[in-house]
Amino acid sequence: MESKLTRRRFLFYGATGAALVAAAYCGGWYWLKVRQGDTEDLVVSVLRRHLKGLPVAEVDMRNFARSLQKRYSKHRRLAMLGMLGPIYERVDIISPLPNTRRSFRRFEDTVVGEFLLSTDFFDTDADTSEQISYFGPYSTYSRICSNPFAVLDEE
Repeated sequence: MESKLTRRRFLFYGATGAALVAAAYCGGWYWLKVRQGDTEDLVVSVLRRHLKGLPVAEVDMRNFARSLQKRYSKHRRLAMLGMLGPIYERVDIISPLPNTRRSFRRFEDTVVGEFLLSTDFFDTDADTSEQISYFGPYSTYSRICSNPFAVLDEE
């Protein structure tokens, strides 16, 4: 009996192979990232998406994501969304999800705001041409008497 590769078999084998690769990717991501609550990739994807025009080093974004790890380590949904990070950087995949949209937008605003406060972005008067340096996790106690949003009238 001769086995001939037909169009149906080719499509079937291709679909089966793609499904196996996707299952291995999802299973590996769950085993290595979601079980431990690793949200680092998602935080870096959020920063890349919202800070496209700013010169920020990859190392600084990774260090910031690691500093947030304690706060978000119990949120498995965020760790699972990290799997879609490379897609999220290019396409808004959260807007069609009505139950997730509001809380994820709040998460994005918090991440981007805390990152900018943790850098020298406001110290350089929000100059977008200079390289941004990450100092460490932002704390109101570590930078006493520093308000980047203060408007001081100089007379």
